[in-house]
Amino acid sequence: MKPDCAGCATNNAAPAATPMYEITFSTIDKPKLLSELTSLLGELGLNIQEAHAFSTNDGYSLDVFIVVGWHDEEIEDLIEAVQKEIGRIEENGPRFELQMQDVTG
Repeated sequence: MKPDCAGCATNNAAPAATPMYEITFSTIDKPKLLSELTSLLGELGLNIQEAHAFSTNDGYSLDVFIVVGWHDEEIEDLIEAVQKEIGRIEENGPRFELQMQDVTG
């Protein structure tokens, strides 16, 4: 006797992996920097999956985010969008260094 499979999926292909990116910001530390960066990522429609914030004794900040939710498959477009948003923050403060990589499993 065969099991009833009226609702069974017929496609056994694995679902496509959701693109995941690691974005690293480094700059001179300042009050509310982490808040500004999380807001920046949220305004781009990104969802933060993981965040690590480091502050050194000499006043430097390193903030690393793992994000998903970018609407475009091109990492270059994401880099450009993040750099544009960073420009808003840099008007009122220190310059940022940005690194980004695709970390999709």
